[in-house]
Order: sequence, then C-alpha cells, then structure tokens
Amino acid sequence: MLSLETRLNVVTLDDYPSKSYSALAATSPLLAQAEHHLAQFDHLADPASLQGATTTLAPLREQFRLSLLLPPVEILWSLLLCLKYELHGWESDMHDALRSLDRIAPHAHRGAETRIHACYVRGRLFEAEYDASGSLEALKSAQGCYQEGGRLAKQQQQGRMMDELLAHATRIKAHFLANFGYSNAEFPEIDLLDTTAARLAPADPLKAYAMYALSGAYRARWYLHGHPADKADLNRGIACGREALRLCPTHRHRRRMLHELGALIREGRSSPNFHESMELITQAIALIPGDRQRPTSWCDLQIVRALGTHYLGMFVAEGRIQDVDNAIECQRRALAQVGESSGAKRHLLISLAMCLKHRFRATGHAADIDGAIEASTQALAGAEADGPLNVFSHAHLGLAHAYRFIYFGEPEDFTIAQRELQDAIAAGRAKSFMAPQLARCLRTLAHIYRVGVERGKAELIPAMHAYLEEAATLAKSTGLLEMPSIFSELALAKGMKYTAEGKIADLEDCIRAHEAILEVTSDVYAERHLMLWQYALALKTKFDTDVDRQTMDKCLAAFGDAISHLGSSADPRRTFYLIDLAAVLAEKYRVFGDEADLTAAIRHYGLAAHVSDGPVKVRFRAAVLGARLAFDNAQRVASLDLFKAAVGLLSRMAWLGLNTTKRHRNLMSQAFQLAADAAAVAIATGQPETAVELLEEGRSVLWRSVLEVRVDLDGLEMVAPELAKELTQLARTLDLEDFEVSGFSEWYLERNDQQRRRQAERWDVLVDAVRHVPGFELFLKPLDFEHLREAARDGPIVILNTSEYRSDALVIAHTGAVQVVPLTGLPLPVVRQLMHMLHSALQIAKDKYGLCFLERTLQSVARSLWQGGLDEVAKLLVSIPQYAESTRRVWWTPAGLFSLLPIHCAGPYQPGEKGIPELFISSYTTNLSTLIKARKLPQSDPEESPQSSRILAIAQPEAPGMPRLRYARSEIDVLRTSSFKDSVTFLVGREAIMSRAEAVSTHPWLHCVVHGYWNPESPLDSAIWLADGPMTLRQVVKLNLSRTAKFAFLSACHTARATVHLPDEALHMAAGLQVAGFRGVLGTTWGMADMDGPELARGFYENLRGELKAEKAAEALNASLERLRKRGVPMHRWGAFVHYGV
Repeated sequence: MLSLETRLNVVTLDDYPSKSYSALAATSPLLAQAEHHLAQFDHLADPASLQGATTTLAPLREQFRLSLLLPPVEILWSLLLCLKYELHGWESDMHDALRSLDRIAPHAHRGAETRIHACYVRGRLFEAEYDASGSLEALKSAQGCYQEGGRLAKQQQQGRMMDELLAHATRIKAHFLANFGYSNAEFPEIDLLDTTAARLAPADPLKAYAMYALSGAYRARWYLHGHPADKADLNRGIACGREALRLCPTHRHRRRMLHELGALIREGRSSPNFHESMELITQAIALIPGDRQRPTSWCDLQIVRALGTHYLGMFVAEGRIQDVDNAIECQRRALAQVGESSGAKRHLLISLAMCLKHRFRATGHAADIDGAIEASTQALAGAEADGPLNVFSHAHLGLAHAYRFIYFGEPEDFTIAQRELQDAIAAGRAKSFMAPQLARCLRTLAHIYRVGVERGKAELIPAMHAYLEEAATLAKSTGLLEMPSIFSELALAKGMKYTAEGKIADLEDCIRAHEAILEVTSDVYAERHLMLWQYALALKTKFDTDVDRQTMDKCLAAFGDAISHLGSSADPRRTFYLIDLAAVLAEKYRVFGDEADLTAAIRHYGLAAHVSDGPVKVRFRAAVLGARLAFDNAQRVASLDLFKAAVGLLSRMAWLGLNTTKRHRNLMSQAFQLAADAAAVAIATGQPETAVELLEEGRSVLWRSVLEVRVDLDGLEMVAPELAKELTQLARTLDLEDFEVSGFSEWYLERNDQQRRRQAERWDVLVDAVRHVPGFELFLKPLDFEHLREAARDGPIVILNTSEYRSDALVIAHTGAVQVVPLTGLPLPVVRQLMHMLHSALQIAKDKYGLCFLERTLQSVARSLWQGGLDEVAKLLVSIPQYAESTRRVWWTPAGLFSLLPIHCAGPYQPGEKGIPELFISSYTTNLSTLIKARKLPQSDPEESPQSSRILAIAQPEAPGMPRLRYARSEIDVLRTSSFKDSVTFLVGREAIMSRAEAVSTHPWLHCVVHGYWNPESPLDSAIWLADGPMTLRQVVKLNLSRTAKFAFLSACHTARATVHLPDEALHMAAGLQVAGFRGVLGTTWGMADMDGPELARGFYENLRGELKAEKAAEALNASLERLRKRGVPMHRWGAFVHYGV
C-alpha cells in the first residue's frame, strides 16, 4: 500500500477542480477547504481528509445556521455523512444525511445551484445504499436524482458538476441495465462520458473514475447488444478499465475497478482469459476491508460472487471438480453475509443454483440438484414479475428440474422442467441480453425431449430439432462456451430424425456435422467427451443400417475416446458411455462372432453397473442387460455376478429417500421377474442357497424398506446409546412422512421431498456407523442363507420360482441342504397361461354360469399345478423325517407369477387321491425375513396381560355403490356367542368409522367384516370400506403395531390378491397388516361369498379352543375349510381363504 505522503504526490488538493459555488472560496475559505478534504477522501480514501472535513464543517453548521450559506454547508455535511456511510455502513449516517438535505428544501427556490448539488448528493446517498444492499429501488432513485441534477446543470452550464453527475449516472445506468434492465434500452451517456473523459486532465481523479464508469458501461452495452464477431465495446471497455487502474493506483474504488476489468476480460471466454481475470478478482478480494464489524456491502459481495463465477467458468472450460467446489464455496460465503430481505440475495441464489447444477452433472449427487432447485425457487419468489431476475429464476429452476429428470427419471421433474423452460424461453426471446441463458434453456428443453424420443415419443423430434437449431444460432452469435456441445447435439438430433423418418440423407448429415465440429473443437474442451459419445451413437446407427467393420471400429474408437476424456472414474456420465459401448460390443459379437467382443461387452456392462455415482436406473439396466447377455451365451458365472449386482441395486431403487409411492413406481417399471431370473441362474450354476438369498433380497423390496425404519434398536442402545437415539428419532420421522401427500403447493411438496432425501442420506450414514459397532456388522444387511433357514424352524418352506430360464421348487428344512425339485411341467409360458386363465375367469359375472366357469377353471388350474410338479414337491415334503405327520405345517413362498396362482388348492382332484389341501396345513409368507421377524415379535401371556386377549370386531354391511353384505351381522354375532365374547369390542354399522378403528392399537386381534376393494393398477390404493370411507393399504402400513398386534381375520374380498404388474412385492392388505405388525393374517385371494363368512368364523374360533394364539390360526382355518369342503362347498368359495404368517 502507498503511504499518504506518496498518495498526495500522485493527486494533490490543487489538482482537483472545485465543484462548489463560484463565490464560495472567496466568502468562506473554510468551506472550500472542507470540500477539498471530502474530494480527497472520495477518491483516495484518506482518513485524515475525512476527519479534517468533519472538524471544519461541524462549527460551520452552527455558524451559518441562519445564513444564506446554510444550503452549501448542509450539502457538504450530507456528502460527508454519505462517505461515512460508505466507510462504516452505519444506517444512522444515511438517515442523518437525508435529514440534512431536507433542512435546505425551503431554500431551494433561491438558486438552481442548490438544487443541482442537492440532487447530486441525494443521488450519491442512494447510490451508496445500492452499493451496500443491492436494492433495485435505491438504484432507481439514484438514477432519477442524477438525471434531474444533470438536466439542471446543463441549463445552468455547471460544467464540473455536469461531469460528476454524468460519471455517476453512467455507472448507475450500467448496473441497472446489466442487472435489471432490458435489451431495448439506449445508452447515449457512453458517448457523452467518453468525450468528457478525453477532456479531463490525467491527474484529475475524476478521469480515473470516469474511465471506470465507462468500462462498466461498455460491458453492459456489449452484454445487451454485442456479438462475438464485433467485440468493439468489449475491447473498449477493457481499455478503459486498464486506463482507470493506471491513472490512479490508489483510488478508493480500486477493488471495484479490478472487479470490473476482470469481468470484462472473462467475457473473452477462453482459458487464458479466465486465469488473467481470476488474478484481477483475487486482487480485488484482497482489498475488501477485513473489519468484521462492518457489514459486507453488495458491491463487495459481487466481487466474491464474481470469483465464484470465474471458478465456474474455469470448470466449464477445463473440467476440474475443484474449480466448481471453489465456485460453490464462494457463492455460499457471499450468501451467508446477506440478510433475508437483501436485494443481493436473489443474484447470489441464482449464481449458487448455476454452480450446483454444474457440479451435479459431474457427480450425480442428489443434494446438489436439490440445492439448485431450492435456490432457484427462492430467487423466483423474490423476483419482480417483469424483471430479468424473474426470467433467470425460471430458467435455472427449469434447468435444475430437467437435469434431475435426465438422471433420475421422475415424471414430475419433466412436467416442471418443460413448464419453467418454456416460460423462460418465451420471456427470453424478447430480451437479447438473455441470449446465452436462452440458448441453454433451449438446449436443455431439447435434451429432455430427446429422452422422451428415446422412450418412444417420436412426435417430439420436430420440436427437439427446432429448439436445437435456435440454440445453435444463439450460441454462435454470443460465443457461448457450450457452443460445440450444442452443435453436436443438433447433429445427434438429425440422426434421431433419420431413425424416425428413414431418410439416409439425415444420417449422413448427422455424421458429417459431428466430424466437422469435432475437427474444430479443442482437445481440452471440457465437454469433448459428450461430443465424442454423441458421434459414436451416430456411427452405431450407421452400422445398424449398413454393416461395415470400418464404421464399427470408428464407433468403438469414439466411445473409447469419450470415456478417456471424461477423466474421473466416478463421473456419473461414465455409466451412460459404458452401457452404450457394451451394447455396441455385443452387436459386434452378434455380427462378426468374435468371442473377445462378447467378453468385452459383458465386462463393460459390469463396469457400468458399478459406477458408484451413476444413475441407479442406468446402473441397474446395465447389470440386467449384461446378465442376460452372459446367460444367453453360456457364461453362467458372469451372468450370476451381474444378476447379483442388479438385485443388490433394487434397494437403491426403493431408497428411503423416496416416498413409498415413488418406490413402488420405480420397482414396477424395473424389477418385474428380476429376482426369479437371478434365482434361476443361481440354480443353473448349482447354487440353490444363493438362489434363496437372491429371491429374499429381490422380493418384497418395498415392504422391506418400510420395515427398515422400524428395526428394533434395544440392543444397540446398550452399547451405543447416542447412535441409537439419533437413529430412533430419524426412523420416526422417515416412517411418519413415508407416503405421498396432496393438496399442498408445488414448492411445499418439493421441499418435503428434499427434506426426506437429506434424512435418508443421514440414515445411510448412521446405518454404516452402526455396522462398525462390534456385534452389529450385519445390521440391516440382507440375511445370508444360514440366517434365512431359521424361517423353517416350525415347518418346511417351499419357494416356487419360474423364469424364462427354468422353473423350480426350493424346499428348505431347518437342517440340511436346499433341495431342488425341477418343475418341468410348469415352464414360464405355462404358468403365464394358467395365470391368464384364472384372471379371465375371475372377471366374468358371478351369476350361475359364471360361477360354474370359474369353478371349472380353478379345478383345471389346480390340477395343472399338481401335475406340473407340485406332486413331486408334496412327495418330498411328506418324506422329511424331522416333521411329525400330525403338524403338517408348510409355508409357501411363490415367486413371480406363481404368486398369482392358488398353490394351496393344487391337487389331483380324483376320487381317493389327496392333494395339498388334504396333505398339509398351508400358510403363505411374502418372504422368509417376514416370517422370522413375526416369530420374534412379543408374545404376551393372556394370563399376565388382559390386553392380549382383546378382539376388535368391525362390521360394515353397507358401503356406497356396493351390494349389502347380508351375512355381516351374522358373522359378527358368532363372536358374540363365542368363548371370547367378553373380550370383544364391537364396531358395527355407523360405529365402524376410521377414528374408532384406531382402537386396533389396543386390541391384539382384529376381525373385519367389510367390503374389500382391489386396485391392480395402483395397489397402494386398495382398501377396506368403513362407514366413513375407505381405509387404504397406504394408510394401513403407516400403522406400527408390532408391540401389540397378533392376528387379523379379514372377511373381505381381495385382501390377499397380488397384482400382475409387480407380483413379487405382495402389495395387498394381508401383507400390509403384516408390515403394520400383525404376526398372522387371514385374507382372500379373490372375491369371497358373503354366506361363507359366519360358518368359516364359527369353525375358526371353535378350533382355537379357547386360546387366542396366532400360532394356532393356520390350524383353525384349515379345520374350518375342511368342514366347508366336506359339505361340498366349491373351490371358488373355500379356495379364496388363505393364511399368512406364523
């Protein structure tokens, strides 16, 4: 830093011409001296000068209180307070200055000079307020004051005052246009100030300030109207900025001058320019006052923000993650120093959103894109409806949702992105200064349309192509850094147009365009990998059209170059490149038959599946494609490894960070038959125990994720109480907010989803921490076979699996190896046919003829199951020595399409021959873990706990739009006369409302006689009907009754009916009640006959023999059904009832 003496050698008091009244110096030398002191501080920040002006003016204010000199004294005093406000940021100085100007208002009529000077100082006050806070209103007020002062000064020919006013007015207008203005604004002040600056002496401090103001004005005009082919304004601004710094090395606003010059140089948009501008911004930051008592001003925050913008520019140009990390840190540091109401906050939020979006594209971390959406939404909430900040906010919000859609595929993001981007595009087309952002919006909108095209929506191609053409034109006219990428995507769009329309010229144009743009793009361009990938896709399309080894080799080389240019092995985009490269290698193997290509294809699918930060759905698809490719080509070990990877990713598809509705949607679109295929491959490789583990991990994924947050932490609490406490609190929150809510604003729902994702991320961290606690290494990990076989403690488990590869039964006993029974008579096509037969029969009207048809169909299906291999399973089961014949308990776990068939009904149905209903007491379990957990739930002794024998009996014979249940009251009356009558709470008719049904939490047993509603398209909306409406499955699983619930008797239709869309997930009411905590459930696999309810209930409760034990329910049900069969009740009636659980 230069000393004060050195500074005064650069600019002295005599160098600064007076801007005061012409006679002022003669009448009051002290007043003239004070003015010179203020000028000295204004330009050189000399604290002694400010103190000198204060010492001089304070007594003069009292001396001239009633004099004609009061106006100039108060004007100078106001300017003094304005400078003190700029120095310290004290609001009291601002208010006192405005009061001083108000004091001279009555004297304004005495001369134009008073009004001119008052306008100038008032403008300086508002300018200082804008510099401090970023207030648009202050900026407008300052502009108005300078305009009025300039008009009066011109009339009075106040030359020096005109120069001052013009310099400040030009700076203010540049800020207004660059940050808040519109492209049709004229800027005549530039030429006027240019002329003025040329006239000023080099030693005049105003010349340096005028050059600084000009540098910002030229940048604003170039930003609003400029084109890269004509950089005259940009170059002139740079020249002015350099001249300002040269003329006055110690100017008070030097850090602002450095910032402005750095911003101008950065507009050159090349790496060397970035490094030079970075150095200038770094120098500017070093000059920001370090006094923590002084609030950081908006202008200083703009410098910090600019540093972040420069880091971001370097990241875009050179691709280093550290640069975007630094950019985000700068924006957050600046945001932390502004108040909620600050006008600066919206600018900083937009900058932060932009940085977070870029980092998300490079890392795939959900927290970044969530943060970008939150920042954009907050900026949008505070922006003026007609201002450019509003347009920018819409643009960034749309871009953020678009990127999230591209990576995670949520349809809500597509809808919001399309809406916000179209709004931003419509507004941006009217404003040329929006051209760079408009190009990005068009590019991104085209990208999400491209995803739509890839999913079969070819009608989006024309719009996608048009958006990219417009984006390319804008990118070229503005010199956008992303211009090569946009042209590459335009070329890719031509290739997609060929795919849709079949015009070979489009494909040839596509490839030529790719090659041309790659030829002229730097090898270190950050998005070159993206361009190479798109070029490779075009070559792949050409190869598909015309098989040619040279085209294939070029295609593979382009893919290889794309991956090598990507850099980081964790970059999520690597997943896309690897999966496409694998597909090309697989195609090459298919055409040319080289085994090395097959091996490479399988290996690259595996690499894609294991990119840790890659989109889960893409990784999952890579694993499945690789597994199927390997199995189809007799590479079973490799196939099994990839199937294991795919099954392992299912838990990420049903991640706790998504609500249950979204988890179900993900599983329905991705997971059908996966576990069955994986198990079939494991069986084929001679690993049936692995098959059991894969089926366990790959089925009931949704319910397992719900139960994950209900895990018992009592043991952990003893060894790690703080960890257990936080997990417990977080589990309650995640469990409470697990389902989709409606009726709230879009932003509320977004914020709710974001909060859940952050909580789930914290949950993952805590779970990992628990696994490092001795004794808890397997905490919430999938159980291995040795743990799973515990499910067979009370009877054998039979898993039925069918796949396109093979069909088998896996019989698990409590000891010994898993025994495999091939179901050669039940291959997948046969199972599918049986399923369709039964489904069709269940849809037919239940009149006399319809019921006859249903019965014949059921008999046929049951015989086919028996003859297809279940007879062999039965032979094996009865031969298991450790189970006495008297128990006869068997638990069936049908996987995939088997879960849609009545396994418990299978038999020969020939005179004198026994089938499953006669041989076994059948129960179902959705998976082995559920059964193991049910057996571990508290089992209170009725004598010790009166609560444990209580039954809640609910009957609702009538429901809107449904037939009356004529036998409902008769069924409930069975309980009134049973041995348990004194333990029953009855809710019948109008009493059976939702609020009273919550009494289930104090009643371990539940008996419902109601209508059941099955929704196969949206199974979470399946329901049982109470007096005040439906109680849906999604409501049931929100209950947590694991400490009290024992058994539920659901005398209602369809309460255990699986859906064909996702059979492995057991999305029905019976399974839902198990999730809620019931150890056992009686449900129905299709519609039941109302008349059977009373007799079934009577037999059931009689066979419990006075003990309400869930373990006895299956035997009681079996005995009651046996009674119905002996009476000649047809299968379509008795076969509807099934038992789940212990």
